[in-house]
Amino acid sequence: MSDKKPDSLDFKNRAYTVVPHDPKWAEWFLILETQMEKVFEDCQPDMYHIGGTAVEGLPSQPILDMLIVVPDIHCLDRHLQDLKQFGYLIEHNYIGADTILAFKEKGNTRLENIHVLPQGHKQIDDFLSVKNYWDAHPEEAEEYGELKIELNKKYPKNYVSYRKERDIWLETKKRKDIKPWSKKR
Repeated sequence: MSDKKPDSLDFKNRAYTVVPHDPKWAEWFLILETQMEKVFEDCQPDMYHIGGTAVEGLPSQPILDMLIVVPDIHCLDRHLQDLKQFGYLIEHNYIGADTILAFKEKGNTRLENIHVLPQGHKQIDDFLSVKNYWDAHPEEAEEYGELKIELNKKYPKNYVSYRKERDIWLETKKRKDIKPWSKKR
């Protein structure tokens, strides 16, 4: 495997847009979930719709994000070829050791991200607590959506700058509001 990542993974040339929430994203997730349950059935997967498309009313990039949690990440090794046949590209250890990112693109536009993590991985709580926080606090999700639209207008062809400003805002929000909230539940 080459050390050079595709441009879409290091964000330099990624095309992006932020659009109003589309209720069809939930249907899209259910179709994908059914497909992935068949592929990973023997790995005992737990699947979650995460990211902006999972939050009702939140403007987002039209990229479906799925989290798959499995007891043993190595169970997936025998299924990676199946994912490739469905058109997914695979990156190992993308968000940390023993993680897999399967992603699908059309041209330079990202369509889907499937994050596969072993049970107990610290990123699981991060993914789920952010999604659950937006669901529980729709007025703050609306503020986040407005920020994303504003940044998309400010940086319409510069995903790196969009992502940098959005991530700074989101990390501050996580530290200040989301993590304390998730620990109280």
